[in-house]
Amino acid sequence: MTGQMTDLIFAERELVQSLKEYIEAEELKLEAVKSWANKLDMLTRASTSDPEGFLAHPVNAYKLMKRLNTEWSELESLVLQDPSDGFISNMSVHRQNFPDDEDEKGAAKALMRLQDTYKLDSESFSKGNLPGQRQHSETVIATLSKEEQIKYILTIRMTSKRRSRLLCRYQDGNRNPRLLLKPMKEEDEWDSPHIVRFLEALSDEEIKKIKELAKPKLSRATVRDPNTGVLTVAHYRVSKSAWLEEEDDPVIARVNQRIEDVTGLSVNTAELLQVANYGVGGQYEPHYDFSRRPFDGNLKVDGNRLATFLNYVSTCVVLLPLCLSLL
Repeated sequence: MTGQMTDLIFAERELVQSLKEYIEAEELKLEAVKSWANKLDMLTRASTSDPEGFLAHPVNAYKLMKRLNTEWSELESLVLQDPSDGFISNMSVHRQNFPDDEDEKGAAKALMRLQDTYKLDSESFSKGNLPGQRQHSETVIATLSKEEQIKYILTIRMTSKRRSRLLCRYQDGNRNPRLLLKPMKEEDEWDSPHIVRFLEALSDEEIKKIKELAKPKLSRATVRDPNTGVLTVAHYRVSKSAWLEEEDDPVIARVNQRIEDVTGLSVNTAELLQVANYGVGGQYEPHYDFSRRPFDGNLKVDGNRLATFLNYVSTCVVLLPLCLSLL
């Protein structure tokens, strides 16, 4: 989900249309002024060539007085008209949602981060040429021990023996009634720790609804200060996030139920559904992926995260961290 960035694209399109309308209005105004100027140029040429002869005709004398009394005033009003009012008011409406200097600098840093992370050639990157092939030769794995510390972060090479243990299957959640007629498509991504991929876990309609619900709630993601426990923004977590409850819409309850069915875990002790939008080059550096005592008093049970369920929704990541007791 590109969130507010999508709104900016359409806002700019609206401003371009408004600008074109302003230009058209200015051109019509200028054409009218040119028409007046051409007509009056011909009249003044005739009148100034023989003023007395011109004014000898009473109709000419009347028309001169009429022009100076009425028509020049109308021309003045025409010149003073400002067709930009609509464009300026439109600009004022959209400007409140425009990026500021901090946003622009943040986007520039994000581009540099992308280029550095993926070792991108500067010239190709500037032309929009990005690598699109996923590398399967190695995977970075991070696991948590029961002592709630990162046990290891290793780059492990995929071998043929290891790959042979990775299978695909239809998963019915131990004959769960909701999965019997339409079992979940499941693929093993890694054997130890066990990482699986569920295919088509969300429908297009559900994805659309989740985006719709999250969009007005998106705000800068925060982290908890390890010393004070206070929630604050941090440079190592650049994203926006929103939290959705089952009461927000039936689709959230339906998605939660599906996660319970395929994992065998309960969302009763989980965090809310989190929608995270990483925008342009967003990041979250390696971190503890659970709330740490004693600062978080909202944990429903003792213990911390047992599993994290991630739904990748096109350009958006929808997260449901299952924070269950470590039994």
